[in-house]
Amino acid sequence: MTINVSTVALLSRRQGLTAAMFTAYWRDVHGVMAARIPGFDSYTQFHLGPLVLGRMALPAQVGGAPDGEQIHGFAEVHFTSASERQALSDSTIAAYIREDERNVFSSSWLYNLPSERSLIWSRTLEEEVDARVGSEASTTAIVLIKAATGRDGFDASLTERLLASLQAVPAVASVGVFRLVKKDALQWQTTGVNNAIDDSSAFDLALRVRVVLDADVWSAVNNAFESLSGTFFDVVTRVYCYPVTGCFQMVRSGRPTRLGLRGLPANLLIASIGASNQCTAEVVEAIYGVKPG
Repeated sequence: MTINVSTVALLSRRQGLTAAMFTAYWRDVHGVMAARIPGFDSYTQFHLGPLVLGRMALPAQVGGAPDGEQIHGFAEVHFTSASERQALSDSTIAAYIREDERNVFSSSWLYNLPSERSLIWSRTLEEEVDARVGSEASTTAIVLIKAATGRDGFDASLTERLLASLQAVPAVASVGVFRLVKKDALQWQTTGVNNAIDDSSAFDLALRVRVVLDADVWSAVNNAFESLSGTFFDVVTRVYCYPVTGCFQMVRSGRPTRLGLRGLPANLLIASIGASNQCTAEVVEAIYGVKPG
């Protein structure tokens, strides 16, 4: 298990954009820009499908439709230190990123988390893949949880219990647990984009769960929840479950990936015509000035 300094973003697409337009622009335009922000150790986009209703064995009082906007994207960024994260707001490229948000997002809620609020676990060393779509993407889910009214989020002991319950499910391959607190939110103040985290948009816990191929992610999450004592749902007011339709790693080991440099269509074209010379680190570095991660 690793404990990382991280930033997570909950994103809603701009009105007027189709799901396909949102996916393409966030990944191949906005995401390619964001991959050049200095200080990122890793940056992964999770593109989300419609809220899952009826697949989760949840108490009636915690399920249902969201109070606020539908979430269409979940971004996960890790840093080697808190000082490295400062470039997220201070770098030259960050100003262009904020300006570009209005092209693709209606809401952009960012949480800056110190290391003790992020737990990352993997059962085995995961294969490094730039893009997961289709059946590979469907093995991943994002679960957003709101604490009961009057509670100040979730304490470390409860989140560790939740992580342990997921680790105990054999089909679970990896988990990210993020304790979100409103005071950790980074206010971007982007004109035309809702960046304000209020009671209707605030979440207290985010889970990123991936299962092995051919396993059902919702069964795995259900099994984990059922293994917890009933007191877990006594301190929860809402649970929102989103399927992942695409998972795209834009930065790995401190460097943009080939996906993060060129976008997916160019990489698919290169692969389809067998242009292997375009895949060498030397060619990529000559064009973009950096070896791919």
